[in-house]
Amino acid sequence: MNISVTFCVTCCDKDVHYLDQCIKYIKSQTVKPEEVVVICSGLADTNAIDQLFNKCKKNNYIVYNYSKKRLLPGWARNTGGHISTSDVVCFCDVDDAIHPQKCEYVKKVFKYSKVSALIHNYHTPESFEGWEELNFVYESIERVERIDVGCTNIRTKKDEDVAHGPISCRTNMLINKEITYDETISLGEDGIFCQDIVRHPEHRLYYTPQKLMVYL
Repeated sequence: MNISVTFCVTCCDKDVHYLDQCIKYIKSQTVKPEEVVVICSGLADTNAIDQLFNKCKKNNYIVYNYSKKRLLPGWARNTGGHISTSDVVCFCDVDDAIHPQKCEYVKKVFKYSKVSALIHNYHTPESFEGWEELNFVYESIERVERIDVGCTNIRTKKDEDVAHGPISCRTNMLINKEITYDETISLGEDGIFCQDIVRHPEHRLYYTPQKLMVYL
């Protein structure tokens, strides 16, 4: 079974200057995503908007620029999920480094029929060494079993704390609004989204310790 993937890049006006580097990370993927969607808000400068559209058009990317007002991350992720046309949407913050095998890894993991969503570990800048020399083990995914009440921490079956980067999930979860990001908060929307998946009777959240990005 072939799995199609959309890379959804979210950014706002203060981070849009990272887009050139983000495009390079996407172009360097060992297996390319079928679609790239760029979600940006807060661009009041008409020239900046034109440059964004031209840059993405040149690379055959879809741009959705909603408003001159800067909007919260949950809105950007929900919007990206709703307009994606692939089986899986893989969220990428524009200012983070993306491992060249991330799309390849996501495609292989989602061949597991029970995987609704995947979170992964990440490097911090000070531990960013030998990144491209990793030998990925696709079977290393662990099901997330529970959340810690009162916060956004989640744990695997082995009762391990999970530190995670942006999520990859089946697009129909967002399109059907079975689970959506909270659009009213500026921090913690990823953790709450993961909690909702863990609670959902039909969906399964998995985690891998593989470090598929650098959190900058």
